[in-house]
Amino acid sequence: MMKYSFPTFSEKQALLENVQVAKDYLLKRYALEKKIKTSEIPEEVKKKILEDPKFKEIKDLTEKLPGYTPMFVKFRFEQKASVADLKNIFNDLIKYKQTLTKDLPMNINDYVNIVPNEDDIRPGYEILGDDLANIERKIKLRKLYSEMTIKMRHMFNKATETQVNKLEEISNQLNQLKDKKDEETGQVANAWKGFTRQMKKYEDILTYPEYKDPKVAFDAMIKDGEEFIEAWDLDEDERISKLKKLGPQIGFLYNKKGYIAISTRTPEALRAIAGDTNWCIRNDSTFWSYGQGRIQLVIMNHNISVTDPLSLIGSTINVDGSVHTDATRPNNRLRDKNGNLFKTLKDTLVGLEYPQDLVDALMSKFKMETDIKIALERYYKDGSGLTIRNIIESLIATSKGFLSGAMPQEDWEKISGLVAQIIFEVKSLKKSDFMNEFKQYGIFSEATLNVFNQLIGDDYTKGDIEDILKATEKGIEEIKYVLELNAQGNLPLKPAQVESMKNVIKEEQSIAKRIKSKL
Repeated sequence: MMKYSFPTFSEKQALLENVQVAKDYLLKRYALEKKIKTSEIPEEVKKKILEDPKFKEIKDLTEKLPGYTPMFVKFRFEQKASVADLKNIFNDLIKYKQTLTKDLPMNINDYVNIVPNEDDIRPGYEILGDDLANIERKIKLRKLYSEMTIKMRHMFNKATETQVNKLEEISNQLNQLKDKKDEETGQVANAWKGFTRQMKKYEDILTYPEYKDPKVAFDAMIKDGEEFIEAWDLDEDERISKLKKLGPQIGFLYNKKGYIAISTRTPEALRAIAGDTNWCIRNDSTFWSYGQGRIQLVIMNHNISVTDPLSLIGSTINVDGSVHTDATRPNNRLRDKNGNLFKTLKDTLVGLEYPQDLVDALMSKFKMETDIKIALERYYKDGSGLTIRNIIESLIATSKGFLSGAMPQEDWEKISGLVAQIIFEVKSLKKSDFMNEFKQYGIFSEATLNVFNQLIGDDYTKGDIEDILKATEKGIEEIKYVLELNAQGNLPLKPAQVESMKNVIKEEQSIAKRIKSKL
């Protein structure tokens, strides 16, 4: 049974003091907004402000470390941080509390004062989250440093920023590599131990006389680390095979000449390709909070060393093609040769000198990927509490459920099958649920037919198709009757509804013919 530790008197006092600071801030914030003095706020209004559920969430979250209460209240109310994001930050603050002053690039209280700007659009809480995530990399680097010989440590202390960054990446990836098991002997090899056990090599000047120059030895250690990881890690075919198992959650946009460019349509997809990074969008909440149709692109470059920051990049792109934010493998912003941030996706691809056919492929598929993301956002935001039938209805007709108004029907037709497949897999839906819906209500559009083909495929009987055809024909007749009544002025249909019904009638013969072809 877990033993509960009751807070001491001083801890209770600290909690009360910091909660009071947070309360004073909320009241002052309200007063400034209303252009009145705090003392002029009516008591019933004060009570309402201080009973805000969002405030209670922060008090409960920071109870163990009340010193963070005022800061977290500002993150929640000023910077609009979600509770999920703040929980991740709080857990990391506890995890790394012993090294915060050493490893954070600024005083922790300064993060609340950060104002997003053109150079960095991230709010303060998000920058803090990223900086906390990078602490793990620094810890791994210190661990690698402890494995070095005295001479190599001495060289490390004089190393260039580029050399330190490479060693940080080496230490990070060594920790990420999976153990290998020899099927014949049963012995298990560990990547970290495999590399660090050879550290004495760089002082062996008898075998390697060139190491008399410690600079040469230090460069050799970095090069050996890069090559060790390359040899240990999955080859390109294995990596692609792993990604393809995620099906339509990943959109392969380009895979040639040593480059793999993908659109990660779900958090699971992003983690599959960027699991060894500290990008904040690896978290479910942050992935979806970067919403509004923004897509998450990841590009791998196998033509350069894995320790090169550009060997893996991620970009969050707005629907108009402008860059929302981006990151190198070590989670720094992407910059051009002059040190400036990239403004658009095309600027990024051209500026980083990717092949022209890669640029063309990503730009030509951009619109479809934003539509896919919009549809999935709608589901994750508005559809998680729906019944299976509601979800299926939304996927079959954009006029219903969480997809209502998301995009024009013609755009939905292009992606309906893919989006349905993703939700089908993530939600663990059954084909029979969809089949029952098709048999009861029929198929009236290209988009619905795409959903059928993607999810049902050839897994149906002749009787299933006959039932679907009957339901479709019955539905068409009902639609024609409704349009006649509307034309006579007997129904108050909206123009959009009439147009939608007319489109169904227009496609009647084509859809019916394609359904019959399955008999």
